[in-house]
Amino acid sequence: MPDFSQPGTDGAVPPDVAEWREGLGGLTIRGLIYTGEGARIALPCDRTHRIVTTFKHRASKDRPVTNYAEVYHRVDRLTRARAAEISCGHGDELHSRIVSQIWTSLPAGTYEIPMASLITELSCPRGTCPTGEAEPTWDGLSAPGGTPRETFARIAVDRSDEIYNEYDWSDPETRNVEPYSFSYGERVASCDAIDYGPFVTRAQSRACFYHAVLAGFSRDVNGSFRVLRRQWWSVPDHLVVVVVKFQA
Repeated sequence: MPDFSQPGTDGAVPPDVAEWREGLGGLTIRGLIYTGEGARIALPCDRTHRIVTTFKHRASKDRPVTNYAEVYHRVDRLTRARAAEISCGHGDELHSRIVSQIWTSLPAGTYEIPMASLITELSCPRGTCPTGEAEPTWDGLSAPGGTPRETFARIAVDRSDEIYNEYDWSDPETRNVEPYSFSYGERVASCDAIDYGPFVTRAQSRACFYHAVLAGFSRDVNGSFRVLRRQWWSVPDHLVVVVVKFQA
């Protein structure tokens, strides 16, 4: 049984998986970085719940991006899956509105980075249900679009309840079999005398949720959720971090 009274690790990854990468640290080349406050499943009816979901991946400049449907639908699917887990105090399905959205490509040397980001607000359907931005059409996803970049950046810095930052830096020309990383960060009032056990449990649950979402759109995910290694520590003074590496 691991000692959860202090930072630690258990399990192991295959020997051919690098322990450290420039720009990723101890993460694998594909996965998700999550920050939140415990992934609630019930929302008080007088509150809203804001989720930011982003996906970026590496693409060859030899094959210019002609449609952003794949990256947009990836963040949309993840957001919908998370929203489906939460209900209001009445037990009702939450009202959902798009606060802001963007899809575009970023330059990255010999590659380009197609990306999409979605800011969604959830609320009790029995209260005021403000209208959000419209979902893009298929034709609308044929070129960069959405909220102007400067406006989106200004909205994105507002406090969010959950942030899902998914990435895939694997070679687009080859099939990747490396494990996934799920980096879980939970904000806390203090990191003093932390019992890491409940945080590791929640992180593994969220990693399992991510695996289930991945199974819906990735050809690399065709097996059961299998944890390879877990690592946990705190970042003074208000963040507990757990990294779960799993094979799909």
